[in-house]
Amino acid sequence: MASLHDEVEQFFQRYASAAESMDVSDLAVLHNAPCLKVHGDGRIECLPTQEAVRAFFRELASKYEARDHGGGRYVDLEVTAIGTAAALASLTWEQFRTDGSVYRRFRRSYNLVRVGSSWNILAATAHRE
Repeated sequence: MASLHDEVEQFFQRYASAAESMDVSDLAVLHNAPCLKVHGDGRIECLPTQEAVRAFFRELASKYEARDHGGGRYVDLEVTAIGTAAALASLTWEQFRTDGSVYRRFRRSYNLVRVGSSWNILAATAHRE
C-alpha cells in the first residue's frame, strides 16, 4: 500500500499535468465543490459548484496566456495527515515563461479530503510573504 506522501505526490503530479495543459475539466475534477481559494492578496473566494471551479480555471488560463506562461513545476512537497481521510499538503510552485525563465515562485498549502479512493482539494491557501 502506498504511503500518504506517495498518494499525495501522485495527486499533485496529476494536478501539475492538468495545470500544464490548462485542462479545465481535469483541474475541476481534482477539487471538491464547494472549494475555498485564499489568494495572496488576502481575498477569500468560495467556489460553490464544479462549474464555478471550471470558470475559475478558465479565467486563470487566460491570465497565464497573457503572461507568456510556458509551464511550471512544484518542489518541496510536505504532507501531514489530518486523521484518516484528510491531509494538509504544502509545496512551492515555480512558473516559467515560454523561454524557460522563472517568472513566479510561490508557496501554497492545500487541505485535501479523500472522497472514495481519490483525493480532492477542499481549500487552497496562498502563503503571503
